[in-house]
Amino acid sequence: VNYDDVVRAVKAAGRPIAGALHAPLVLQDNSFLDMSFDEWNAPFRPKVEGAWNLHKALLSEKLEFFFLFSSFGCMFGQWGQSNYSASNTFIDAFVGYRHSLGLPASTVNIGVMGDVGWVADNPEALEKLQAAASHVSQESDFLDCAELMFMRPGPTPQTDPAHFVQHSQVGFGLCTT
Repeated sequence: VNYDDVVRAVKAAGRPIAGALHAPLVLQDNSFLDMSFDEWNAPFRPKVEGAWNLHKALLSEKLEFFFLFSSFGCMFGQWGQSNYSASNTFIDAFVGYRHSLGLPASTVNIGVMGDVGWVADNPEALEKLQAAASHVSQESDFLDCAELMFMRPGPTPQTDPAHFVQHSQVGFGLCTT
């Protein structure tokens, strides 16, 4: 999360940087009413400060992509994850901010992954999500979405002010069983 570390990493590349992937994951689940400030910051700082630090450190680079990982939880919520949902909501809005500056950005709101990632490594969590009729996606589903987002890094022209469309954001895994 340290900005100076990010700047050092950018300088250490020694050549132009084509793009950035931002995929932190920290979970600190708790009821919002019982959540401490440290529990709030656990997922929030890496997502929010990390994205902001990458943005600032790479402003002088001509990036082809700036790909941010988000969660489908911020689209509808998940008990105990107000901190995680808020940080992912920031990520989704940050795409629009970068677009307003004419910079590339895209995000995928990742659903339940059954074969890779945190849920796959925590069978008890996977069982709970399946018991709640959550759709379980596979790595290939994510890779298809990622490919689409790499092709849509730029701002979406808004032709109808009554309807907002963000082609640089996609959610997957939102169907029920």
